[in-house]
Amino acid sequence: MIAIDLSPRTALMEAVDSGVSDDAAALRRIFETASSGDTRINSHARFREACLSALSEAVTEAQDPGWDGYGGKPVDSRALAQTIRLLELLPWSMPLPEIAIDPDGDIAIDWSSAPGRVVSIRVSGDGSLYYAGLDREARFRGRELFREGIPRAVWQAIERIVSSASFRAWS
Repeated sequence: MIAIDLSPRTALMEAVDSGVSDDAAALRRIFETASSGDTRINSHARFREACLSALSEAVTEAQDPGWDGYGGKPVDSRALAQTIRLLELLPWSMPLPEIAIDPDGDIAIDWSSAPGRVVSIRVSGDGSLYYAGLDREARFRGRELFREGIPRAVWQAIERIVSSASFRAWS
């Protein structure tokens, strides 16, 4: 089980603070920066803070077995770490995603721009990013491994739904 403190500053930190790897150290630095109270917060910091707040809220609701009333698994701590990495890589100029926990413990990041236009990214603890979307009549889906950065196919799926001049990852 993941221990969660309900305060915004420490809710996610408690879930990853026991790690000793380079990734755990990087996550610790991200949390320290996000919760430092720095008054020079720019747009990227506000985007990151809003994403981490939504993630914290979702994790808090899904921390116990059966959290959904149907036997849902608690959030996978590896999926949590991967999700934080993914959120850090998103450009601040894009709309905020909706974040939820799937019954299998994976984390869902969703955008919808209009009726019939939606994309959903599922972050798995094994490093897989599963994506699926609907662009009016066209459906698309796939699976990519999340290693160095957000895979091109995942960016393209997001961009297909969240299209704006300020969000062009591969132009």
